[in-house]
Amino acid sequence: MSGSLVSQPWAPVVGAAIGLVGGLVGGLFGLGGGVLILPALILVLGLPHLQAAAVSLVAIAVGTATSLIPFISLGRVAWADGIVLAVAATLGAWIGVAVAHRIPDRVLAWGFVAVVLAAAVRMILPGATGSLDTAPLTVASVAILVGVGLVAGTLGTTIGIGGGAIYVPSLVFLLDLTQHSAQGTSLLAIFPSALMASLGNARAHRVRWRVAGPVAGGSLVGGYAGASLAQQVPADRLQSAFAILLVVLAVRMVVTASRRDRGEPPPPSVP
Repeated sequence: MSGSLVSQPWAPVVGAAIGLVGGLVGGLFGLGGGVLILPALILVLGLPHLQAAAVSLVAIAVGTATSLIPFISLGRVAWADGIVLAVAATLGAWIGVAVAHRIPDRVLAWGFVAVVLAAAVRMILPGATGSLDTAPLTVASVAILVGVGLVAGTLGTTIGIGGGAIYVPSLVFLLDLTQHSAQGTSLLAIFPSALMASLGNARAHRVRWRVAGPVAGGSLVGGYAGASLAQQVPADRLQSAFAILLVVLAVRMVVTASRRDRGEPPPPSVP
């Protein structure tokens, strides 16, 4: 599609709808929302990939900020854990940039698929829900958080996978956080990187504000609504729904890896 679609009179309405749905999903599952927002901006509004990524990051920053409110109000954010994750993910992003051309994409992609499918299966099994609202920082827990953040940051810059898909199951299974606290902590870890990336894009004039405004506005509302809804869903059901989402992401990654193996252009990646 042509990028001229953003100049159509209905483009702001469509952009707001994209942000609303993306924010709703992001808030409900503790993700950034880019899993829906970025592809929709490219496929529906016809934005070039770099501009779509810049707009998506603005929407993610706004959506995660409002998504955090319901989690914080109920004490479902492990602050120290989230900060360590965010710092480690930033370092991981730098590592990803450095190794992006040294590790084959298919190795990273299929590794991600294997890990995510294993996590999805574990989430569906009985007794998989964690029990802690926050994990005390110990040498072991910090090492785990740093490792998870490095992996998430590296994968984000190499194969375009958002951190929430890594953060949430890792926090549940490795640190025994409840599903709700894992999602709230994931949102905390995602917010600063999305905000800093958005500020950088704004300074570089990469953000199409005519599109970013409505998309971010929709994400603001959707993020809060999705996070509020998440508080009402029992942890086991929320975890099962998250497992289904992981399977969808894994299937999408299989399609992406297969297209790359055939020399075809991959679908839009998720920041």
